[in-house]
Amino acid sequence: MRTTTIATLMLTGLLGPALAAPLPPPVGYVMTEREPAYLVARGNPTEARVGQALVVGSALQTGRGGALGITFEDGTRLALGPDSEAELLEYRFDPANDRLALYLRMRRGTLSLEPGRLARLHPDALRIETGRGVISVQDARMLLKVGP
Repeated sequence: MRTTTIATLMLTGLLGPALAAPLPPPVGYVMTEREPAYLVARGNPTEARVGQALVVGSALQTGRGGALGITFEDGTRLALGPDSEAELLEYRFDPANDRLALYLRMRRGTLSLEPGRLARLHPDALRIETGRGVISVQDARMLLKVGP
């Protein structure tokens, strides 16, 4: 009986909205990609495509020969090289209320980062976590390689 009730609710569309909460608003967009490159949101990988939105909590992955370029709403530009994986843990760009943060966990691979307005407005707002520590990025370009 319970299974029939759940199936009926799903078919009538009453349960679907409760199970599929909307994604948070986009904080950046894919500007360049070379396959294999993926965005993973809520555990679901999709092939990265130019113009695709990036949300907080997403993972960025590239395979052998892959590359991925992201531009955030403040102008910060991030590029992952081949065989790389990172996760966007936090992003806030609300200068009027002094809410500024970009926190990225870099698991493996290579990263090129060019800070935008976020780092200029708040020098400690941009952080990258690696397996060995946390790097605070101020208003300077950086290159990073994280080994296995």
